[in-house]
Amino acid sequence: MTFKLKIPILPKTTNSMSRMHWRTKSKHANIVKHIMHLHLINYIPKVPYKKAKFVLTRHASGRPPDFDGLVSSFKWVLDSFVKSGLIIDDSMEVIGQPEYRHEKAPRLKGFITIEFEGIM
Repeated sequence: MTFKLKIPILPKTTNSMSRMHWRTKSKHANIVKHIMHLHLINYIPKVPYKKAKFVLTRHASGRPPDFDGLVSSFKWVLDSFVKSGLIIDDSMEVIGQPEYRHEKAPRLKGFITIEFEGIM
């Protein structure tokens, strides 16, 4: 199965999260996971995929985050694929090395896109 989603959220980067209280971080993570689940619910297979490929793109205004910040901003997104039952795990054995991208977006109009290919 292959699909592309546009999700109207912009998960925070590690640098912006480092100054937050743990409860605020947890609340943000839960919001991201809930929104992701709502977008993934129609794609859940009977059996989770054993392998998957991802292209994850952050569309945001301002300057691009450093690479580790870009990667970490997708943590809860990938966790949502596991929790929703699309993939068996988000380990490297299952998802390999996803492709991470950053593209400019209008100010205050940030979002993410996810290209997914599930392999049984």
